[in-house]
Amino acid sequence: MYNMSDYELTKKIMDIIKSRLGLLSAAGIGPNMLIAKIAMDIEAKHTKDNIAKWTYDDVKTKMWPITPLSEFWGIGKRMERNFNLMGINTIGDLANYDIKKLKNKFGVMGEELWNHANGIDLAKIGDFNNYHPKDKSFGHSQVLFKDYNDENIGIIIKEMCEVLTARLRKNRKKCNVISFGIGYSRAFKGGFYHSRKIPASTNDITEIYNLCMTMFNKFYEDYPIRKVSISLGGLENNTTEQLNLFEEYTEKVKKDNINHAVDEIKSKYGKNSIIKASNLLKDSTAIERNKKIGGHRA
Repeated sequence: MYNMSDYELTKKIMDIIKSRLGLLSAAGIGPNMLIAKIAMDIEAKHTKDNIAKWTYDDVKTKMWPITPLSEFWGIGKRMERNFNLMGINTIGDLANYDIKKLKNKFGVMGEELWNHANGIDLAKIGDFNNYHPKDKSFGHSQVLFKDYNDENIGIIIKEMCEVLTARLRKNRKKCNVISFGIGYSRAFKGGFYHSRKIPASTNDITEIYNLCMTMFNKFYEDYPIRKVSISLGGLENNTTEQLNLFEEYTEKVKKDNINHAVDEIKSKYGKNSIIKASNLLKDSTAIERNKKIGGHRA
């Protein structure tokens, strides 16, 4: 298409970046995006021209020796510890581990990391362009004013779940897909974003919050947190009720009535007209955030 080799095209792009922005860059070339990314991360910074080209033949000789595991794209410190406890210390160990055991222990992520360790990446650049959500969802994202961690982030997650479930009730909706993400401090970069589908649609804050915390505890890597994102999808009208033999239905109705009463009061008198005791804790952002969106009127 460009009448030049992959190396020549890469060099031209890097020269343009340098001439227009005055910035040096590094690049990886490979048969798929994963191998190109790993080549850039591991080798490009050590070459004279900051370019590294890997092929599938380089997977065993260059990718498999990588250690510690957190040097590999997609594996954080927490996952590295989990793998180390299983006797997996190099990417080669991961590539040759029983994929069924990895999938049973870590779900789809275990299978995906096994594929990556073997140089398999089915993603295409086109998958990241012109994305349109399959259905409407309610989302909420918050950039935090300071670093949080696993000891105090729960209050932020709960407050965000309260905002989203109130929106669900206002629109008479329930959701069956919960997406949850964490962004780390700039110094550490990265983070994660995962989705889970639940059997029965809900707008119950406790159920949604608990699922968010489950994902947090599974994927959090002990880095300072600066961003939290939650999205509720798979929306459907709140016209039916899935009964649970192990749940007292009258208690659920009572809880729903209380939620609706609180929603009406906040709608009439402002979001700060009723607050929880936890909103007064120093790590809470709810009161100040409500003021900025008109929640301060009496």
